[in-house]
This record gives sequence, C-alpha cells and structure tokens, in this order.
Amino acid sequence: MFKSINLIHAMEFRLLFFFAVLVLLNWPFMTVFTDKPGGAFTYLFFVWAVIILFLILLTRKSTIPETPEALADKNDGK
Repeated sequence: MFKSINLIHAMEFRLLFFFAVLVLLNWPFMTVFTDKPGGAFTYLFFVWAVIILFLILLTRKSTIPETPEALADKNDGK
C-alpha cells in the first residue's frame, strides 16, 4: 500500500504520465475512434476524465501515516 502511493509521487511516474497523455491526445491515435458518430467526443471525454483523476492523485498528499521504519529513518538523519 505504501509503495503504490510513493510510486504515484515519483518523478518517473510523472514523466510516464506526461508521455502517455501526449500519445493519447496525439491526432493519429485519436483518428481510430472517429469511425462511430460521437466516437471522438466520447474518447476525448474519457481521456480527459482519466487525466483529471490522475492529476488529483498526483497533487493530493497522502493521508496514510508513514511507516515506523520511514519515521525512524527521518529521525536518524537529523
């Protein structure tokens, strides 16, 4: 549980998220969903919703208390 929260706040995850959004909103990739009427709108809406949810996770601080090992490491560094 603690590792997944720390993964979201890692710089590598932010870079991966940036490039994933870049690919998902790239025009050649979006043309796959234009076959059906309203397909592009639906695709953009869901991609936009996922982007917003991930941005909320990235900016939200964890409410879960730190592990005792992490607290001990912080106190040892002072």
